[in-house]
Amino acid sequence: MLNELVLGLTLGTLLGLSYFVLTLWHIYRGKGPVIHFMGHHLVGYRRNIKGAVVSLVWGFFLGFVTGVLIALLYNFYLKL
Repeated sequence: MLNELVLGLTLGTLLGLSYFVLTLWHIYRGKGPVIHFMGHHLVGYRRNIKGAVVSLVWGFFLGFVTGVLIALLYNFYLKL
């Protein structure tokens, strides 16, 4: 059985840090299509340092919720 909290924290941390690094990369490297689409899906996101922090928080939240749901579904189907 999977631990919901551990999987949620793991995926949240990975996704949050990935979004944060991706944003910083595009701030210093230049524009990219990924950044444009992130601005449409993450409320408060902009292509600056504040936006990098916003993407970190959103990434953690989305990853955490996804990890918890995956663990819950896995554990549910494991009991069938």
